[in-house]
Amino acid sequence: DWSRIENGTMQIESAPFVPAEAAAFAVGVVSNAAMKKKIGLDFQPNSSFEEFNGDHRACQQILINLLSNAVK
Repeated sequence: DWSRIENGTMQIESAPFVPAEAAAFAVGVVSNAAMKKKIGLDFQPNSSFEEFNGDHRACQQILINLLSNAVK
């Protein structure tokens, strides 16, 4: 994605979103792979961090990548 941003084929769109929702989605995507490897994922959202301004899709993808790498 970084190379696509640099060459202009991917645009970052900043807008307010709730990080806990992005994290919950990422945990949901990776949870089956984690269960197959007998790895527990425990998600406890921090209510003091309610809204974030950034690219929702990019942040969600970063979280999915991090969790997927951790499960591997």
